[in-house]
Amino acid sequence: MSKEDLALLDDKTWRMNNLYRIVDKKGDSIKFKLNYVQQEVLKGLHNRNLILKARQLGMSTFSVLYMLDETIFKSNLSAGIVSYSLEHAQHIFKRILGHALDNLTPFAKELAGVIQRSAREITFRNGSFLRVDTTLRGGAYQSVLVSEFGKTCARNPIKAEEVMTGTLQAVPVDGSVIIESTGEGNSGFYAEMVNAAAQRGNENLSPLEYKLFFFPWYLESLYSI
Repeated sequence: MSKEDLALLDDKTWRMNNLYRIVDKKGDSIKFKLNYVQQEVLKGLHNRNLILKARQLGMSTFSVLYMLDETIFKSNLSAGIVSYSLEHAQHIFKRILGHALDNLTPFAKELAGVIQRSAREITFRNGSFLRVDTTLRGGAYQSVLVSEFGKTCARNPIKAEEVMTGTLQAVPVDGSVIIESTGEGNSGFYAEMVNAAAQRGNENLSPLEYKLFFFPWYLESLYSI
């Protein structure tokens, strides 16, 4: 890697567009490239973020890779991803995180410095770790992604309450939270958070107030005739 490339490693947008590979809809391994909506989110992220999305916009994949990049490039970061089901958690861990890590270039692999990889947690040489589970019990996490929270609220209200009162409350003020989901009805914690954020707006937010990103179905060309 040239000196110019090493300098580019300080740029998160460059890293997201150049370091990671994903499995596309056809089952092919391709380099991850930020699409329009992913660029908008990356550019506008706040301390607390709510993403209401249509399917097939790549927000789940983006959010997972964002968390991976955070743990690789920030030291001593405690990061966690909460999924709505064990099957989905395993998909995230193996199909997205695992594929990205397994297909790093030799230089990037050395840079990442994975020292342990269990069934649900990855530990890095820089002191950071990333855990993927259906719940994050015990301990405080500085960075949390809650994937498809609408499904958790609809299918398991008790687990959703645990996320709200436990996991999210433990994230420090200067920590980061991303909650992303498709819509799953008009009731439950996720719907209430989205409605409250929509009414409040995104101006002059405090670190603990959620910024709302909304990406409707018509942004995906495959949904148009």
